Amino acid sequence: MDTNRPEASIITVALVQTAHAAAETTVVLSATGGLASDRVAMSISQARVLRYRLGGLIDAAGHGNA
Repeated sequence: MDTNRPEASIITVALVQTAHAAAETTVVLSATGGLASDRVAMSISQARVLRYRLGGLIDAAGHGNA
């Protein structure tokens, strides 16, 4: 995600679908900072809840129009 300013870590977001037709599509967040990196995989439903809650937090911080 590009914020047009230097950040301490880099975050990437991807939709991942396996070759198995019955497998659910997942959302994967990968964070890299310095020598460390972490990855979180979640269902589409979990990603929707996260989107909703992040929106509320951003609005509460007064940056809803950023």
